[in-house]
Amino acid sequence: MTAGLFAIVILFDCVAAWLLSGSPVPMGISMLLIPIGWLARRFAGAGSRLTAICVVLVVGTAQWYLFRTGQANVFLAELPDAFHLGISLHWWCFLQAWINQKFQKKGAYGSVIFWAGLIGSALLIWVLAGVEAYEFPSLAIRAITALPFVAIIWNELFSSRINVVKGSLAMLALCGLVGFATLTAQTFSSKLYRWIKLSGEEEELSDYSRKAVRSGDSSNDSSVRELSDEADIFFTHQIRFYMQADEPKTFTRWLREPLYVRTSTVAVFETDNRIAPLRRGEWIYDSDDGAADAQTHLLSEKPQQPFSYSMLIHRSDISQLPLLPETHSVATDSVYEFASGWYQIAPREEFEWLRVQAFADSGLLNSEIASDDTSSPFLQLPDTELTRRIESLTKELTQSIPTPDRANAIRKYLQANCQYSLRYRNPNRLPPVENLLFAEKKGHCELFAAASVLMLRSAGIPSRIAYGYAGGQADQKSLVIAFRDSDFHSWPEIQAADGTWQIFDTTPRVPEAANRKPALGRVTGLELDRYQSIAKVEDYVEMEGSISDSILINTLNWMSVNFLPLLIGIAVIGLGFLLLRKRRNLSRGRNKVTISRTTTDQSGAFRAELSRLLQKLGDVCELPREKGQTLGEYGNQLRANGVGDSNLFDAIRYLYEIRYADGTRNPAEERDYLRKIRKMIGNLG
Repeated sequence: MTAGLFAIVILFDCVAAWLLSGSPVPMGISMLLIPIGWLARRFAGAGSRLTAICVVLVVGTAQWYLFRTGQANVFLAELPDAFHLGISLHWWCFLQAWINQKFQKKGAYGSVIFWAGLIGSALLIWVLAGVEAYEFPSLAIRAITALPFVAIIWNELFSSRINVVKGSLAMLALCGLVGFATLTAQTFSSKLYRWIKLSGEEEELSDYSRKAVRSGDSSNDSSVRELSDEADIFFTHQIRFYMQADEPKTFTRWLREPLYVRTSTVAVFETDNRIAPLRRGEWIYDSDDGAADAQTHLLSEKPQQPFSYSMLIHRSDISQLPLLPETHSVATDSVYEFASGWYQIAPREEFEWLRVQAFADSGLLNSEIASDDTSSPFLQLPDTELTRRIESLTKELTQSIPTPDRANAIRKYLQANCQYSLRYRNPNRLPPVENLLFAEKKGHCELFAAASVLMLRSAGIPSRIAYGYAGGQADQKSLVIAFRDSDFHSWPEIQAADGTWQIFDTTPRVPEAANRKPALGRVTGLELDRYQSIAKVEDYVEMEGSISDSILINTLNWMSVNFLPLLIGIAVIGLGFLLLRKRRNLSRGRNKVTISRTTTDQSGAFRAELSRLLQKLGDVCELPREKGQTLGEYGNQLRANGVGDSNLFDAIRYLYEIRYADGTRNPAEERDYLRKIRKMIGNLG
């Protein structure tokens, strides 16, 4: 395997990483390997294996650290830790092949570099297959990731040689080629995905930055929430979206109970006032449950008390899809779970006003809230002085109370000792939660939710903060509930023993807070006809009627689920072909000898053995036979250098007589010649 080949392999790795993450760090570090490799070859010397290992450990760890700490400028999807291992293997192959270039054996099969490169490519294919594409088609990225795997096997099969200079120039040329291929594949993949009734617009999901949204802001341009030191919040009372019941009894139940619609969640306390989502980054498809029933299931549990409803939203809300907390499935072909309890969809471009049908289970919110999972990520707390104060307060409130009752004790304390307000000053500029609990004791729903989760986790109860809307205005004639910006709300949710999430609102019920129950009234300006359903049942019926479409979809689904075993199977088959080819090459000489025995030239076996003995004699005497040299010419060369005896030269003369002068064969004489020549070689060795 050559350094030039792995320069091209690394280029494809970096392009795939850039298309998925938007970060140029892998490309930059890979470019640094060229001067590093030159210095290592010049000062460490060829043949040094430790040099390549040390260099890769340093640069691989550096890249992993930059991504892990957020310094790699990731604008799209996060790259898994295993990605850094895969590309590090390719870096090692590049350096090892370059530094030890003179020591490589041409045509050698199954080298360490070959297997390291193959494992690295397989690892990248497997890892990057689980990373969702945002701005570029996933089909093109998967193809770019698979090309190095194919190139390494192709090079091993045909023993091609690509030097470092050609490989470096190819890196520049391939940049343009990859760009062209990406644009071409983007159009092709979009048409292909639409033909097989899958979502080809995954890249349209919002690009979430790390810029935090301030408290009280319900906009959806960031995934991180930052609690404000002070607040003075006003609302415009504009309608954000509608929710319509599919049956009157569902609408009647909404009027009787507190109504919450969740849009997003956060669960990771980066600091006392900065909270981020617990990222999942996973697409969920309609066919994941084994049946194309026009429903993408968000939960695996079978609903006990099912009902359906529809969300009427604008396209701007697809990145924070409003859903009832008890929703178990959505009538679309795919849903992206951006974070725990935070869902997104990717409708076709022609949809602007969307009707999203969902299916819920009213029994989901009735589970026991107790949970004793000490390993849950929803028990994470920031290591700060405020956390220790909250832990001390929580212990004082709950130390003599059973775990199921601790949550109610926390809620009673907050509602009795803290005041709800959309305006607070925080004159001492304390962390907002500290100001709510220990100082000014004023705050809005988001501060109550944050303080509640910190106290719940201190009491050993897994919890998170949910954002969305509560209450709304109900129009009984159209079975519609309108949610305005003034209905924006935040509340804690507790993880139940069965893994479901239970609403645990701790915000005091005061007039200026969001209503928990819908208020009856006439919703004006409602245009139901402009909302288009993103998934029509007749589309699925038509799809199921096409045998070719059904076979293709089932095949793609099977390949997706069984990707790793399929990859291992292909690798085993490829290895089998390599071994078979090597074995066939080794047996060609034997086959030639066998074939010669069946021809009219009956001296073939004697000639083959004599040639082999002469070759061995040349190796012993350090006088090898040159390419194209006949046995007679080689015999004369040996005689001129004083190598050999009369038996050797008589054997050569005997062979020429029976081959070219119609001499008579004497098998006994042939065996005697060969025996004496072997003895002579043994004496010389």
